[in-house]
Amino acid sequence: MFRFASTALAAVSLLIATYCLAAGLQEEERMLDALRDNEPTKDELRLLPDYCEIHPNLDAAGSFASDKAESPERKKWEAFFGNSFPHMHHYCWALNWINRAHKSEVQENRDAYYETAIGDLQYIISRADPSMALLPEIYVQMGLLLIQRNKHSEAVKAYLDAIQTMPTYVPAYSALSDYYCELGNVEEARNILSRGLQQVPGSKILKRRISEVESSCKSEVR
Repeated sequence: MFRFASTALAAVSLLIATYCLAAGLQEEERMLDALRDNEPTKDELRLLPDYCEIHPNLDAAGSFASDKAESPERKKWEAFFGNSFPHMHHYCWALNWINRAHKSEVQENRDAYYETAIGDLQYIISRADPSMALLPEIYVQMGLLLIQRNKHSEAVKAYLDAIQTMPTYVPAYSALSDYYCELGNVEEARNILSRGLQQVPGSKILKRRISEVESSCKSEVR
């Protein structure tokens, strides 16, 4: 009787172990599928910046080959991004999710794409070197996405982070002034543009915007 019980227990244990292994493999496959979904297709990759094509972590798109590992193009981008280069595929993923969201006609999908893009931007922001050249651009992209998600205070912080990171980064002033314009806050929109002109006195974009701020802001408000 004891021997039978031991045999039965061993059989049950084997079944449980087999089930757990199968469940684990399924979960691993699910995670791999999710990772593959991140990867731009070859057609999508053509719409992304050049450094995305050269990045080894975008291999699923079929763009990376062993001969690119030591290519001058790869070395150029490694030098440009420095210690941030190993993480830059997350920015490529984010840009691709944004492109997918713009193309999608299904609101639920757009929402999911935007949220996934925000996650990738948060990743690169948390790991990028503070002096990395594209960090202000990434902050502005984050701000634009947060506006889409109605997270306005977080969006304003992202724009201000871009300005703090690079006070001469004109698109950050433009984006933040546009935000205040849409709220009908002409005075704050003008103040932001004036602040930008103090940093970049020769900016034609900021000069044009500040000369048109009153009329453009009024037209924005409905």
